[in-house]
Formats: sequence, structure tokens, C-alpha cells
Amino acid sequence: RRQRRKQQAGGDGLEDGAGYASYQAPARHRSLVRPERQQQAAAGSGEPSSRARAAAAARARRKQQAGKPRRRRCCPSPWQTYCRCVTVWAPGRVLRCFGMPDTAVQLAWREKMGLVSLILLLMGAIAFLTFGFQQVLCGLSGSQTRIKWNEVGAGYVVVQGRAYDITRFKHAKPSPWTGGANANIMGAPANAGGKDLSFLFQNPNGACRGVMSYAKAAQDAGGNVVNAFPCVYYNATGAIDANQIPSNQGCHNSASGRRALAQLDSTPVQYSWDDVASQPNLVVYNGAVLDLLRGQFLLPSATPPPALAALIGGSMRGKDVSLHLSSGALKAVGACALDLFRVGSIDASSLGCIAANIELYVSLIVILGGVLAKFVMAIYFGWFMGPRLGQVRSDSAEARRDRQAAIEAWADVNNHTGAAAGAAEQLDRTYTVLADPAASRAAANRRSRFFPTTSRYSHFMPGDEPGARDKARQLPARQSLFAVARQSASLTPVVGADETAFVMPPPPHPPQVTASPWDFNLAYTLLLVTCYSEGAQGIRSTLDSLSGTDYPASHKCLFIICDGLIKGQGEAMYTPDVCLSMMTDFVIPPDRVQAYSYVSIAQGTKRHNMAKLYAGYYAPNAESPPNARENRVPMILVVKCGAPGEAAEPKPGNR
Repeated sequence: RRQRRKQQAGGDGLEDGAGYASYQAPARHRSLVRPERQQQAAAGSGEPSSRARAAAAARARRKQQAGKPRRRRCCPSPWQTYCRCVTVWAPGRVLRCFGMPDTAVQLAWREKMGLVSLILLLMGAIAFLTFGFQQVLCGLSGSQTRIKWNEVGAGYVVVQGRAYDITRFKHAKPSPWTGGANANIMGAPANAGGKDLSFLFQNPNGACRGVMSYAKAAQDAGGNVVNAFPCVYYNATGAIDANQIPSNQGCHNSASGRRALAQLDSTPVQYSWDDVASQPNLVVYNGAVLDLLRGQFLLPSATPPPALAALIGGSMRGKDVSLHLSSGALKAVGACALDLFRVGSIDASSLGCIAANIELYVSLIVILGGVLAKFVMAIYFGWFMGPRLGQVRSDSAEARRDRQAAIEAWADVNNHTGAAAGAAEQLDRTYTVLADPAASRAAANRRSRFFPTTSRYSHFMPGDEPGARDKARQLPARQSLFAVARQSASLTPVVGADETAFVMPPPPHPPQVTASPWDFNLAYTLLLVTCYSEGAQGIRSTLDSLSGTDYPASHKCLFIICDGLIKGQGEAMYTPDVCLSMMTDFVIPPDRVQAYSYVSIAQGTKRHNMAKLYAGYYAPNAESPPNARENRVPMILVVKCGAPGEAAEPKPGNR
């Protein structure tokens, strides 16, 4: 434009055609892409601004980085490392012997084993939370963790609220009341089975030191005493035989005697709150059950403090005295009473059992909550939301029941395999997706014909024009969709135009646009069907059902995806060929369809995959339902055929 203005300003003496003779078409400058940058540069002093130089440098760096190969990671990802650690027992050489020579295949197998290991770990965690969590925190089920006070048998003796198993105990020293050496005290002469021997294992110099007052004659030089009660059996009868074991021979104050007792298996003796309330001699202190009736058997040389004496003869029996003995000097009194009068423990759950029960209750609530929520939502949807959401016609209840019965009757009738003879459907095998007939035919023509058979005005079908297949494979990676559309638009030339333009012929006999039979506008709908190794019967049943729906054929399209070139067991045709044989009135003849590349979700070379796209109409057979034969439904078939290097593999294109 600037050149033209100069010519108009200074070209008064030129001839009329001289200006047009020197005119040059304007080239595409940066102003067509970034006009604001061109204007800023033009507004300057003629040199590029710092912002423009920075932008140019950034573009140069991006271009240089795009040309460099992508750097590989210096170390594998954590997921791959985990998978290799899980499958360390299966080296690559062993996997090659089992038909996995490729590294990518081995890595895929290792990742599958990694997923299996995660599933097993989750299953183990759930099993532990369900069965093992309570056993760990609350004790092993099946083993006796506590024993009731009235269920202590002859094989136990009770000492300080714990039942000790004496079935295999042997008393080392001989004595008149235990018998000879290594005698068992369950039988005669001891007869200690089922008895309370707490008075034989007293500890008056522990928590009671400084609380109880003892006579000077009963104390030694250090102020210690041997016992506060007679060292005899206690039978909870309100009376004891003080001369049962004379001369305090039954007192086990030595460390060896207590050590022998600690080596025996013991179980806590359990009392319930009802037991405490029914026996007026019992109180509860910090979870321990105390028998205050034993206070009457204190020796005359042992004097309890006033607070303990008041507790022994007071009116708090059958209650919990933990709060009463929780402050000041009374706390020491409570500790002394615990050493003197303890006979068992109150029936209460431990912290571990409480935590295990909470976990079980939470799990139960979560599981039942999820199940009940789904049940309630299903009922609400089926009774209230569903009829309003899917009701597109005002049918009566009887009409809906009749329609449902007709659907069930159609589903029960096997009318796709030959109802009369029971034979399988005979499909048309005119076309196939396995070979490339167009390429082989073009190669044969090139070999057999010497003179050209086309001219610049010839019409080409897609895929037959010169260099089309090479152009399709050499498409730049970052080409825009607009450029691809312009390139594909040049596949069908139009004679007489200045530039080659693409004119897509209308589809043969398109379905007539149907007005909406309901009170809303119709939406164009794709009916997606994925195929793997299905046969003609299953595919025909599905497509007949979809094409025979009440939704108008002008607003629905069957979209079929075949996941690889696979033949089902017992089938005579590949699944893609079965789908292709159920199409008619193709937009592009199947033998002209080319395979195009795309990036799939896979590892290594499997990321490159190729697919063929067929467009036409669904072709029902003579045994299809009437509603399927009356509708003319468009159909698109996508076949994953795989790269050329997969032709010899078992499942080309399968990802």
C-alpha cells in the first residue's frame, strides 16, 4: 500500500499502466499476526524495541528447544521402581522364556503385578481391620482374658485380685501345711485350690508405709513389719482360722517367693457393678474392687488412720470411692487400701477394646450408610425422579406395561440367527478392513500400464490422487486444524475454478428431518457401541435395538468402535468385518478408506496406533424387527487397525 501511495503521489507523468506494471502483491508481514507489535515497532525510532528483541529471542529459544530431542529421565518413576521391586523375583531373562521378549511388554506385565500387589495389600488391610484389629488391641479371641469371681475353679488361687494357675505348680520347700518337697498345693494337706491366698503375700511396707501405724514390737530396726493380717487362707466367710499356719510360716515376703508367684500364669478376677451393689462389703476404687470386710482381720499391732477406719466402717460400701479418695492425703489412703483389700477388677473395657469397638462401629456405620443410601436413592429415583426424568410421552400405566412386556418379549426371541432353520446369519463379505485394496490396485496399475490414464481435469476419489498417501503420513505434527481442513478440502477437485476446492457430495438418501414428537427440541445423539471379539449375533441384536428406538433417525447416529483386528472364538469373520458388513451406502467406498495415525494411551512403540473411519448407514437384515428396518440410521465405524509393523502380531491395533 505504501508503494502504491508513492506511485500515486509521484506518478503524474507516468502512463496509466506503468503503475500497475511495477505493482507487487503485499506479502504477509508480522502485522498480520501480531499487529500491536508492528505498530509499537513502527512508532519507535526505526530500530526494534527491547520488548520486540526479547520476544524474538524467546521465539528463537523455543524453536531451538523444539528441535532438540527430549531428554530422558535420569531415573525411573517411583511407580516403575515399585513395580520392579515387587517383581524382582522375575528377571528379564525369565520373562523372555515365557513369551515376553520386548522390554515394553515386560514393563506392562510388571505394572500389572504392581496393581495386583496393591490390591492384595488393600485386601489385607481390610481383613486386618475386620478380624485382627480387635484381637491386637483387645486380646486374642478364644483365650480367657478375665475370669468371674464366682467361677474360680480348683486349679486357681486368688492373690491380690488375680487368679493364678497352680495346676503345674510345685512348692519347692517342704512344710507341715504344704507337704513334702515339690508338692502341689491343690491337694492335701494344703488344699489351696480355689482359695484366696492374698494374706500369704502381703505388702505392708509398700503404699501403706507412713499411712498405717504399727506397734514398736512388730517393727524391725528399719520400721518394717512382716504382716498386717494373719498369714492364713481367706474364704470370704467372715471368719478366719488364725492358727491355720502357725508362727507366720505362711508369709511370703521374700523376693524368691514373690518371684515364683509372678512366674505363674494369671488372669484378672472380674466383678460386675451388680456384684458390687449386691455385696455390701465391696467398693470400687480406680477400677479395682476392694473388700472392706477384711479390715476386721487387721492385727492388733496394725492401726489404720481415721480416714481408712471411717471407710472400713462407713456407709460408702457398694459404691465408687475413687472421687472421695482422689485429693490430698486421702490419695495415699486409697493407695494403701488398694494394697490391703484388693480382690479383683471391675468389669470395664480397656482402652484398646474401646478403640477396637469404635473402629468396628464406624466401619459398620459407613458400610450400612452406603448401602442404605444407595437403597433410598434407588427407591427415590424409581418412584419419584425416574418417571418425571424419562417421561417424554403421556402414556397410561397400561400402555407402559404393554410396552415393557413387548420389550421383554422381543428380548426373549432369538430372531437374529435364523428363526426358521436356526442357522447363523450369512454376512456380505464384499469389503474387508484387513487389506488395502486401493494401494494394491494402484501398484498393479503402475506396473501394467505405460501411458497415463489421468489428466489435470480428472476426478479423484479420496486416497487415489497422486501423493495423497505420502502427504497423509508426512503431515506436520503441529499443523493446525484449519490447515488440515484446507488440505483435505483439496482431495476432490472442481473443474473450472481458479483454486482446487473440496465439495463433499451429500450422503445418499439422507434420513428425512423429523419434527420432535415431544414437547422439547431434539438433540443430535451418538449411540456409542464398543466391540472387541463379539460375533454377528450379538452385534446385530445391539444395533437392531438401538436403531429401532423411538428417537428419530434424523437425530441419532450409531458410533461403533472396534478395538483391534480380532476374531472371536468360533467366528468365521473378524469383528471389524462383521460391523462393516452391516453397513450400506458408504460416503467413501471402503476400499478407498485409508488408515490414519493417532497417539494412544500406551508405552513405547504402542503409543503409535492407526485407525480407519467408515461412514454410511446401518443395513438391517430381513429378520430384523420392523422398527429397525423402517428407520434409516447413519452409522460411523472406527476400526483400530494398528501400525504396519503390527500386521504379524495376534491383535493388531488393540490397546
